[in-house]
Amino acid sequence: MVTRKATRKAAKKTGKASSVRSARVLSSKEVYRGPVFWVTSDRVVEPGGIEVRRDIVRHPGSVVVLAVDETAAEPLILLELQYRYTVGRRIWELPAGRIDPGETELAGAKRELLEETGFTAKRWRRVLKFHASPGFLAETMAVFLARGLKPGIAQPEADEVIDVDVSIDTLRTRLRQGKIYSVEKIEQALNKVQPLIEEKKAKIELKMEEAGGVVHADKAHLELAVVNLLENALKYSAEPRIVVETGNSDDDFFISVKDNGVGIEKKYLKSIFKKFYRVPTGDIHDVKGFGLGLNFVKRIIDAHKGKIKVNSLPGIGTEFRLFIPIN
Repeated sequence: MVTRKATRKAAKKTGKASSVRSARVLSSKEVYRGPVFWVTSDRVVEPGGIEVRRDIVRHPGSVVVLAVDETAAEPLILLELQYRYTVGRRIWELPAGRIDPGETELAGAKRELLEETGFTAKRWRRVLKFHASPGFLAETMAVFLARGLKPGIAQPEADEVIDVDVSIDTLRTRLRQGKIYSVEKIEQALNKVQPLIEEKKAKIELKMEEAGGVVHADKAHLELAVVNLLENALKYSAEPRIVVETGNSDDDFFISVKDNGVGIEKKYLKSIFKKFYRVPTGDIHDVKGFGLGLNFVKRIIDAHKGKIKVNSLPGIGTEFRLFIPIN
């Protein structure tokens, strides 16, 4: 068992509001510059007083578009199939790309969606922003929800060969693309919510066991499902203590996310997976959202022919357990 604890050094108590000091840069040398990113080697004195060398990959930032077509009986997710040299094969992705100089995040998201897919959208909202790998990469990623889609003619760059698919049901035909490696996928999901973990000073406990048989899954979408559950666990807990567990249960592989949050009353449990549904909270509106996250999780698990079990007690916490068939 591995126990993780996100901590933050407490600021000295004063009569004034506390502030976090930034690092003092002693020297900075550009050691590489390419068309997409550049690398600097910096000598800095960090807030703790330690002088260190930091080699940083600099990047203007990226945007990701979660484009949802709601004209059909069930919502459709816009995906792209594109060859990636770093992976060595074609992979399914959400429309994404870097922000051009002088461009806003929203303008970059609209441009990428049009260029790569030909689609435009009437309604846009930024739903997430995070650092992809803050240990050495300065890139931020802003995720936009795009609705009210209208098809058009794609305008890809010369080195982009992209196929577009708008059906989440095609997940079923991609399940053979990879097996689940629970430690790897949970680690990647945790990395995506690391800023929120630090902000909430959360304690994360991992109980990891690999699947005892072969589990075929769309790894990217399964990771997104876990990210959704982690975000909910963090947002709905005042002092989050979260247990993430994987293992075998009969003929299924399971992933569990358990929190010590506000919990959900039994009468609401049957509705939480409905699109746009949010559990009533009276006059409390401190947690923002669209009511799409759990619906998205359920559709992913349904596509894998799996199931979800929820155990929750108001004032105690909630556990979501995802089951995916083995073999």
